[in-house]
Amino acid sequence: MATSLYVAPDSRGNGSGFSPGDAADYLDFRNDDGFWKKTVATHLDSGLVSINFASGKYLRGPLLLNNVGHPSNRLVLHGAPDHTTNFVVSPAEALEDVPYFKCENCANLVIRYFRFSGAGRVNYVQRFEGVSSHIVIDSCVWEDLPNVIRGATGTSGAEISHIRYYNCTFKRVGVGPGAHMMYHAYGPQHITVASCTFEDCRGDYVRFRDKTDKSSVINCSFRNTGLYSNRFRFVSVLVRNKVRDEYFGTHFVFARNRFYHYSEAEDRYAISFNHRGYDPPGRHHLLTASEGETLINGSSNVRKALLQENCGIDTDYVRVYSNRFAHVSRRVVYESKAKYPGVISRGWEGVADIDSLVNADPTLDPKRWLEPVLVLLQDS
Repeated sequence: MATSLYVAPDSRGNGSGFSPGDAADYLDFRNDDGFWKKTVATHLDSGLVSINFASGKYLRGPLLLNNVGHPSNRLVLHGAPDHTTNFVVSPAEALEDVPYFKCENCANLVIRYFRFSGAGRVNYVQRFEGVSSHIVIDSCVWEDLPNVIRGATGTSGAEISHIRYYNCTFKRVGVGPGAHMMYHAYGPQHITVASCTFEDCRGDYVRFRDKTDKSSVINCSFRNTGLYSNRFRFVSVLVRNKVRDEYFGTHFVFARNRFYHYSEAEDRYAISFNHRGYDPPGRHHLLTASEGETLINGSSNVRKALLQENCGIDTDYVRVYSNRFAHVSRRVVYESKAKYPGVISRGWEGVADIDSLVNADPTLDPKRWLEPVLVLLQDS
């Protein structure tokens, strides 16, 4: 049995949530008898629940969902299809430590048709944390977020899995080069980014950091119009060894994307495996002068073996194919730098082109990655 419930920027009518005229306050988290903890949970035990968010500006505070979802019955958070359900990060707020839309320990969700905007200063606008899995973010918009510090959206932690973004739009995001449209870090698995549009970000557009693995970016459009002239990478697989041991993931699919930079004059990278800092235990991300020379000019087999032995990057499992590039100087690179105080170079720091080493076999159909997304969207 499917149930439709309703919320709004403020409580309406009797606030029960059972009709648009009696929409619940979206922040109704009373201890045991509130909308989220009682009404939603009770109906999820019986079947699919769709929570319809009314049009309007949601700016009274962050929506923090904890332990929301059901192992068998899907929960759909449904904004207005014209994207007038707008979560606004107000300039009056400084939420550097609190995402404006957080899902912690949540599962089996579809989040659809929301808009996120506003000039408030915030580390993350939307973030998935804790033990969270099997979540689809469908047809959402992040636009004009000039004071995002870290990420418009993202995930954090090794117990995050199967987070899928489908048909989403990102435009004009970030306060500086450390800000990204997507920031996935510290071990999440199975992050799928499909049929999304990215335009003008202050930092790397999509970042996969520290043991983030088994992830894909498929059929997306990346565009830099020249609005921001800072250094960036469209897709970055990053390790930053400064205060913790970080390791590269190695199972990725980057296929059927379009990468566009407005100027031929600037040196830009589409996809980067990027190391900063010291070597973590068991790895040698920092290369000697001889190893750096080999990575640039050696035979393919020797270069592939060096990346696998030193960095844990097996390029047979990095699949990059059927992409289109305009004004992008390098398609796939490995970068390494002894950046932080106390880190000693082993002789080589720089950028090596590894585009010829990755797996360009197109027989692995990206539809395999899209099918789980589309199945979750059926009847939602």
